[in-house]
Amino acid sequence: MQQLSPTHSRTDFECVVSSAKMRQIVLVTLFASVLAVVSCLPRPQGEEEQSVYQDEIPSYNYNYAVNDPLSGDTKSHSEHRYGDRVTGSYSQLMPDGKYRTVNYYADDATGYNVQIADQQLI
Repeated sequence: MQQLSPTHSRTDFECVVSSAKMRQIVLVTLFASVLAVVSCLPRPQGEEEQSVYQDEIPSYNYNYAVNDPLSGDTKSHSEHRYGDRVTGSYSQLMPDGKYRTVNYYADDATGYNVQIADQQLI
């Protein structure tokens, strides 16, 4: 810290202190700016860890059904996957009284394939 001498006034001392604080503020601001720029740079793309082993065959099964006489909502859906092939079926009571069933399958070779059948209930 600078000592006051007869040739220095209190105002000179305050300017020295203010100048030191200003340098600190500039350095902190500069550091924060550099940190912000570095954090926005693209990161190198490495190999991502996979949670599924490559030799596992993907598969799943699910189904649900709704039959609510109060609202008239009647529908169902089931689907099965084994490897790259998905098969499924969904049905719904349509507003015109028909019961529509859609059977489908999809795979890499043929894409999405569907068969629709309507049955008149009313």
